Amino acid sequence: MPCGAPDRLGMLVLTDPRGRELRSVPPAAKVADDPVAALAERAESAGVVIDEQTNMPKWDGEAPDYEACIDAVRTRPGAPRAREV
Repeated sequence: MPCGAPDRLGMLVLTDPRGRELRSVPPAAKVADDPVAALAERAESAGVVIDEQTNMPKWDGEAPDYEACIDAVRTRPGAPRAREV
């Protein structure tokens, strides 16, 4: 449970049970009056085409080749090396 105490300027400082300060966050960004229209306009200006096929998965239901997936992740440039046990 958070606790609080005034700092040297008299402002309330909230802390977690371990005594770490819980920093305040900036105010939430203003949401457009019509957020759906704003998102559509943003997508259009970026050249993104959203249509009835946008959310259709390209997966055909076949079981994934997990070995190939792991090999692809392990062998990509900059991938972390496995640690020896």
